[in-house]
Amino acid sequence: MNTLITKQNNDFIMPFSYEIVIPEKENDFNYEYSIQDETNPNFNENFNLKDKTENDYIDSEFLEYIDNLTKTDYILSAASGLFSGGISAFICKELSLDNAQTMGKEKAIDIVIKIAKFNGFKGDKDDIAGAIRTLEKAYPFASDSHTNIYGGGRQHHLRDFTHHPTITGLIFSIIEQFFLYSFGTYKDGNLIFNKITNTKYIGKNIYEKIYYATIKWAFHLISDMAGSKNTPGEGTGIPGPILSFLKEVSTLPLIHEIKIKYKDDEIEFSKFISKLFNGTYFEHKSKDDIIKFDLRTEMGIAFQISNQAIPVIINECIVRGFYFIKRLYIQIKINNIKSLKDLKKLDPKTFLPINNRNLTHMITISSGVFFTVSTATAAVKAAYKGKNNFTRHFLLNINYVGVGRFTFALLSEGIYILKDLKETYKIYKQRQDVLLKETFDFKIYDYFSLNEKQMQILFSLKKQKVQYDINTTKDDVERKIKQKWLQLWEKDINENYKNELVLLNKDETYNQISNEVGKSIDIGWLYLITMELSLFIPYYPIKSKEEKWNKVIKYKSNFEEEEFCKCQMIISYEDYKAILKEYNKNIGKLDNKTKKIITGAGITAVLGIATGGVIYYFSPQIAVLIAGSSFANLSGAALTNASLAFIGGGSLAAGGLGMAGGTTILTGGGVFIGSLSGGITTFSTLNSISSKDLVLSECAKFLTYCSLILVKKQNNIAMVKNIQKSIQDSINELSNQLKINELIYKDETIIHQSKKQKMYIKYFDRCNKILLNTLKD
Repeated sequence: MNTLITKQNNDFIMPFSYEIVIPEKENDFNYEYSIQDETNPNFNENFNLKDKTENDYIDSEFLEYIDNLTKTDYILSAASGLFSGGISAFICKELSLDNAQTMGKEKAIDIVIKIAKFNGFKGDKDDIAGAIRTLEKAYPFASDSHTNIYGGGRQHHLRDFTHHPTITGLIFSIIEQFFLYSFGTYKDGNLIFNKITNTKYIGKNIYEKIYYATIKWAFHLISDMAGSKNTPGEGTGIPGPILSFLKEVSTLPLIHEIKIKYKDDEIEFSKFISKLFNGTYFEHKSKDDIIKFDLRTEMGIAFQISNQAIPVIINECIVRGFYFIKRLYIQIKINNIKSLKDLKKLDPKTFLPINNRNLTHMITISSGVFFTVSTATAAVKAAYKGKNNFTRHFLLNINYVGVGRFTFALLSEGIYILKDLKETYKIYKQRQDVLLKETFDFKIYDYFSLNEKQMQILFSLKKQKVQYDINTTKDDVERKIKQKWLQLWEKDINENYKNELVLLNKDETYNQISNEVGKSIDIGWLYLITMELSLFIPYYPIKSKEEKWNKVIKYKSNFEEEEFCKCQMIISYEDYKAILKEYNKNIGKLDNKTKKIITGAGITAVLGIATGGVIYYFSPQIAVLIAGSSFANLSGAALTNASLAFIGGGSLAAGGLGMAGGTTILTGGGVFIGSLSGGITTFSTLNSISSKDLVLSECAKFLTYCSLILVKKQNNIAMVKNIQKSIQDSINELSNQLKINELIYKDETIIHQSKKQKMYIKYFDRCNKILLNTLKD
C-alpha cells in the first residue's frame, strides 16, 4: 500500500490508493501462534519478530503496545454470533397480533388495578370498571371537554394530541395549561386547535399548571389505557407511542398527502392510522377477532419482542466476557502480577469491556453473524408456512432486537470511521496548505549545493585521498587490495554519473579550486567540500553488504593535514579540525549522547556514498517534487528531465547545466537538500533510506555548516532563520504523513515504516531546536 498526493493543474487528489496482494502459495500465510504470543507487547500475528535485528529499533518509544484484534478475537466473535443466532431460532416464536393484544389487555388491566388501589380503590381485580371510575374521578383532564370535537369516544384519544403517551403529548398538555388551547386533527387529518372554555381543570398558578400538565396528565392516560368505565377492558384505549408518532407526523404537508392501499382502494395516511386504531384495517370475522393497534397491542408486541432480546443479550455477554478475560490475562502477564498488591499496576482501560474501539468491532462482527443467522432462519420458517404468505411470515419471524443491535453496532463503527476520516481530511488540508504555499527558499541552494565544477573537485579530492593512502601503505599485499577498491569505486562513480564526471589529477584539482574561489562571492562551498571530504573514509562496501573490505584494510593516512590544507591554503588545518569537532558535537546533541563520537568505517560504510551514490538515485524524485509544478503539462520522463534541467539552471543549449547539472546540484547537497524542499520530499527520500546513521549524519553536517559558516564566519542570521523555517515545515509534513499512514494502514510494512518516520521526525525536531538555540545565542 502507498500514500501519495499529486498535483494536476492545481487540483489536488485525495491521498488514498490501495494495492491488494494475494500470495501465490498457500504457505505464504502463517496462522500458528498461541495465547502466550499475545502477551508479548510487541505481538503482531502478521509480523515476524524473529526477522528483526537490534538496528531496526531506535528507542523504546517505537515499541508501544497496540491492542489490535487477533484471529482468536475474530473467530470467537463470529462463533458467538452463530451460537446465539441458533438460540434465537429455537426460542423466539412468530410475532402474533392476536396474542399481543391479549397479553397487552391483561397487562393494562393489571396496571390500572394497581394504580387505582394506590388511589383508594377497594374493589377486587375483576372490578376493572370500578378501578377506571376511581382514576377518572381522581385525575380529570381539561381537554376531555373537547371529546366531541375530536371524534367522540371512539377517536378523540387518537386525534387529541394531549392523549398521546409521548413527549409531544406532554408538550401539548403543558401548552393546554398555560395557553388554554388543545391541539389535534379533524377527521381529514388536518391540524386544528380549540380554545379551552371550561377552566375547571386548569391550574390557578404556575405550580398547579405544572402539576396538572404532568402528574395528572400521566395518571389520566393510565385511566384511559384499559377503556372507559362503560366498556372496561374492551373499549377504546389510548394510542401507543408508535401510533401516536405516526398520527403526529401525518399532519405534516408532504406526509399528509401519502396514500395507503386499502382493499381495492387507496386511503389517506391519516385514515389509515385511524383504521389501525379502531380495528377496521385488519380483516376480522366477528367482534372477538377485531385487532386494535392501540397501547395495549403495542405493549403485547413489546413483550413478545422482549423474548427476542434474550439471545441478543447472551451474544453480548459472551463477546464482552471474552474480551474482558483475555485482555485481563494479557495485562496480568505483561505487568507480572503475582499478588493482590500488584493489581494496582493494572490500567482498567486496557481490559474493561466498555468504550473500546476493538470491542465495538468485535460486537459488530458477532451481531452481524447473529443478524445473518436469524434472518436466514426467518426466511426458512416463512417458506415452510407457504409461498402465498411468505412476506408476512418472514416479517413476523425476524428478530427485531438483533436487527436493532446490529444497526447500533454499525453506527458506533461508523462514528469511529467518521472520526478517522475527519482527522485524515484535516491532515490532508494542512498538507494541501503547505504544498500550495512556497515553503522552500531557493536561495538556500547557494549555500548547500555544489555546481558541476565543485562536484568535480570533491570527487577528485576523494580519489586523491584514497590514492594518498595507497601510496603511503608499505605492505604490498595491502596496497594492491586498496588499489582494487579504488578501481571499483571509480567504476561505481562513472556508472552513477554515466561517465559525465571526469576526475582531475592533483594539479588540475587545485587549479580548479583557485578558479572557483575567484568566481565565487563566498567560499561556503569549499567548507562543504572540506566537511564531505573529512567524513569520507574509504574501503566501505561498494556493491554488496557482504563485502568485508574494512575488515582487511584500514585507512591510515592524514590526507587533509598533510596535503589538502597545505595545497589549497584557504582552509587551514585548524579550520578542518574545527569542522570535525563541531560535527561530532552535533552528532552527540542529536543522538542524546554525551560521549564523543569518532567518525570511522562503521558510519562511513553508509555515509561514504551519501553525496555521490545513494542520493544520486533519488535526485529525479526530488527534482520533480521541487520544480515539477512549473511543468503542469508534462508527465513521466519528460517531467523528470525538465525538472532536473530547471534546477540545473536550464538546458545546456540555453547556457545552463542541463539534467546532469541538476543532478549534480541535488546530490551535492545530500539528504538535507531534500529536507529543506518540503516534507513530502523528505518522506519520499528518507523512507527509501534505512540507515539511522545516514539521517543523523546529514543533520549534523547541516548544523555544522550553519554554526561555523553562516553564523560565525558570515553572520547570516537571516538565512539561518529561513533554514529553520524550512526544517519546521518538514517536521510538520512528516508528522502529517505519519498520522495519515497510522490512520489508514495497519499492515506490518507501514508499522515498520512508521518507526523509521518517527526516528526522522525526532532528529529533525532536535535539529530544529538546536538551530533555534543558535538563533537565540
